[in-house]
Amino acid sequence: MSRRVSQGFLGIVAISAIHAQPLHAQDDIASLRAQLRVLEAKVAALENSQKVSTGDDALKEKLEKLPSVTLDSKGLNFSSPGIRTTRTEVGPDGIPVETTTVTDEGAFKFKIGGLLQPQLRTFINTPDATSTFLIRRARLNLEGTAFQNFDWKLQTDFQTNGVDNSTSTVVQDAYVGAKAFDWLQLRVGKMKSPIGVERWQSAHARWFTDLISTTYLVPNRTVGAMLWGNVGDGLAEFYAGLFNGAPDGGSSNVSTSEQNTKDFEARLAVAPFAKTSIVPLKKLTAGAGVTYAPQLNGLGTYATANQQSFFKYRSSTVNATAANPGEQVRFVPNLQYFWGPFGLYAEAAWSTVGVSGTQSTTKAVVKKTNVVDSKGKTIGSFNTTSNSTTIQEYNTNLTNLGWQIAASYMLTGEDNAFRAISPRRKFSPSTGGWGALQLTARVGQLTVDSNAFPIYADANTQAEQSTTFGTGLNWILNDT
Repeated sequence: MSRRVSQGFLGIVAISAIHAQPLHAQDDIASLRAQLRVLEAKVAALENSQKVSTGDDALKEKLEKLPSVTLDSKGLNFSSPGIRTTRTEVGPDGIPVETTTVTDEGAFKFKIGGLLQPQLRTFINTPDATSTFLIRRARLNLEGTAFQNFDWKLQTDFQTNGVDNSTSTVVQDAYVGAKAFDWLQLRVGKMKSPIGVERWQSAHARWFTDLISTTYLVPNRTVGAMLWGNVGDGLAEFYAGLFNGAPDGGSSNVSTSEQNTKDFEARLAVAPFAKTSIVPLKKLTAGAGVTYAPQLNGLGTYATANQQSFFKYRSSTVNATAANPGEQVRFVPNLQYFWGPFGLYAEAAWSTVGVSGTQSTTKAVVKKTNVVDSKGKTIGSFNTTSNSTTIQEYNTNLTNLGWQIAASYMLTGEDNAFRAISPRRKFSPSTGGWGALQLTARVGQLTVDSNAFPIYADANTQAEQSTTFGTGLNWILNDT
């Protein structure tokens, strides 16, 4: 470039020299030389700036090839860069134009996150031993994406079980998934059962820390394979799979299972007004879930919302015998509704299980013994008493019922949602941000089949029904 500018300038110098006045030729030449030095300095500066720009572009290109790393409220996130393709085309004015496209951005992702929920549990008019601090949930979460369409998740929980105050380390989730389309996806491993609405909601987004009694009638997590998908861009969702199965409220083991048969689970949720202009009904979702197990080893223990056990079957009660295989069927209809700051969800759960039990009856048997002499004449008698025990076996189907209704309202005006709420003004007192406030309330009830007593459960120590009323105020500081 400097050569072309210099040559062009020399041409100007030559023309100027021809037309210069003879008397002032030397002065003009000196002036032109000075101007030439200025122009040469500018050309040199321009060339240097181009070299610097070229160096910056090279550095920028190297940086664009590095993974992006971000730290936010959801954890530490790593994401692969996209593949950059540059194409040069000649525009309508004849000037070359470069076009850069980025594909496969974030094809590989990895996230490290966690959840910590400490809790103070206090009871009124009960012994002090029942009131305690505990770690309700302490979870480490690892998840990622590979080739955009494959994902995986591993989540462990260092939790305290409020039912018996035991502390254990549990693998909550361990699965891999593949996505063909939004409406057709596969997940294999240990995962949440899709049946219960409250159970399906993420723990960090729940309106109440502890689950209500109704949720103890549906499985927690189980091992298996599930097809699921989003149909019509939010009009419907479906879940269907085969699993090892689990008792009411329980989880199946990660590596082994004693079940000889599998548990079929499915749920369909429909949002019929999602694509309409009827704003108050856009976020109305209705659905139902079912499970069926020809044989399920293990019976559930039912607890209150604060994890206090109120019903257990007798140890002699089982749900797998030759006479009664112990079929289990669940039906769980549910509804969700959100409009502006208001939110509501409701669900019911019927759990029918075939059980076998025994009842023993003991009665006293009195035996009279005569005393005779050597001639065979009765001269007296005496009585002896012994106990006779009769064991009777019984088989029946028990249907336990639970229901709940929960509502919440965003006092700070945010749109309510089933997922985590994002505050309008995140917590930052120095700038006037105090987060979001959510008012919550719920009521629910779990009723055990009355036919469970007295054969399959002890009526003197176990309750037939648990009713829960609750309200709360959630202070949401930041995105969760």
